[in-house]
Amino acid sequence: MEKPKINNCARKLDGSQKKINWLLKCFILIGIPFYDYSEIRKNDISSLIKFWLKICVEVFYTSFGVHITLYSSFGIRGKSCFLGVTTSAVTVVLLLLRFSIAFKRSQIIRLIDAVNKFKINVRKPFFKCKKHDTVIPILFHIGMPLAIGQIFLLFLIRNYDQLDERFKSNLLHYCIEDPVCVITIIPLYSGIHTLYSFVTPSLSMTLFYYIHRTYDKSLKHMILETHYTLLTNMSHETIERSMSAIIEATKVYRLIENVLSLSTFLMYLLVFINFLNIVAINVANFTGKTVALRTIGSIIVFTWTTGCFFHLTLKASNLVDVCNLWKNLKQDIIKNCIHKQTYPSDVVSHLLLFNETADLNLVYTGWGMFELDRSLLLAMVGAIVSYSVLLITI
Repeated sequence: MEKPKINNCARKLDGSQKKINWLLKCFILIGIPFYDYSEIRKNDISSLIKFWLKICVEVFYTSFGVHITLYSSFGIRGKSCFLGVTTSAVTVVLLLLRFSIAFKRSQIIRLIDAVNKFKINVRKPFFKCKKHDTVIPILFHIGMPLAIGQIFLLFLIRNYDQLDERFKSNLLHYCIEDPVCVITIIPLYSGIHTLYSFVTPSLSMTLFYYIHRTYDKSLKHMILETHYTLLTNMSHETIERSMSAIIEATKVYRLIENVLSLSTFLMYLLVFINFLNIVAINVANFTGKTVALRTIGSIIVFTWTTGCFFHLTLKASNLVDVCNLWKNLKQDIIKNCIHKQTYPSDVVSHLLLFNETADLNLVYTGWGMFELDRSLLLAMVGAIVSYSVLLITI
């Protein structure tokens, strides 16, 4: 007899192949590999090689991030004070974002497992994780930045002689005359830099998006099922089960907030620091070609990061819609109970108590500083447009 298949997108600790593993495994490309956090670990040679390979990659990217941060703060000569502050702030926030994810990797694994269990408990058969839901976005978020980075590098090399001397990196200075170095070392360095500063935020936001989406869809199905159960079979037992389901959903939400909210705040901060960096480049006293190249590069990074954050915020705002739906469904349950007038008084009292206590006022936040809803998008668009107009008139 064939066993039924469970469409499970979350990564389980037993190492079984799940669709979301595509996303978790890709984090090694940005130097934040996910290790085996299960209680039973393999000790064969291949597992040890993979473990030490992940260690080496993580140490390399961490050292690279520290180098980029120090170089942006002290290595560029003669830059304006405003540009120096914004450039340093971008690299510092990127490094903090990496640390905020790296230090919570085991919690992220447990969070994915908790969201997965919550999804299975509510028996949500209509939501299936398809291959294109994960693989194609991952390839897009990795391949597109790498392609843009190599195209920009080619344009940079062709216009190298026209750049301001203060913005010619030491690597370009020493390798520009060597064709072999130009073909090998410079593209490799550019690819690593792109993965570090370009792909890291977008890949992290993609992971957060899948966690939010899985929870939101599961929560919606749970409240619809609770509504149907209380309409058709109201009793003390069903009311207690419904209350237990609401409590469990709230626990999972708090876990999501505890694990992801700090990183979400840093992503939001990264968007506006990138915008301030564009402003700083345009008001700095550099040659025309230097300004054009730096502005194009900064605009590309800002547009990409902003687009990813807008997408994450738009999808995260669905949680607010689900909570508003639950408020309407609770009122519908009360109206149905009053209309029938067939339930015992103690059941009605139990239902009224349930109506007062079973609230779902949930919203994703950025470390408690702001809420991820549509009003945040409007505020961000308004701020960006206002400062853009001001920048044009300078």
